[in-house]
Amino acid sequence: MSSIDFNSREKKYLTITLNDDKKTTIMILSPSKKVMNKLVEIKDLIDDESNDISEDEQINILYETCSVVMSRNKGGINIGKDLLEEIFDIDDVQFFLSKYMEFVGSRIKGKN
Repeated sequence: MSSIDFNSREKKYLTITLNDDKKTTIMILSPSKKVMNKLVEIKDLIDDESNDISEDEQINILYETCSVVMSRNKGGINIGKDLLEEIFDIDDVQFFLSKYMEFVGSRIKGKN
């Protein structure tokens, strides 16, 4: 009988180094379906000009999303929203999400 062991399957990661005191390096996994749904949900929410969400709430959602995405890492390190609010400005958040979506797009298209 054949078997598949997902524990030994090679994964691709997006490696980032945070600008915290420890210069924490994490290897972020491709998104799970739950994380991907969250990414699509926030994109739709922010793109929807008819929503009643304030700019401050949108920014909070972006930081929360970064926290969720970064916490899905090989080392199992929790990257909290509070930490990101301390070390990332809004440009860092946008830059990260942009680069992460490039990474996800490359995984979907099957590029190495």
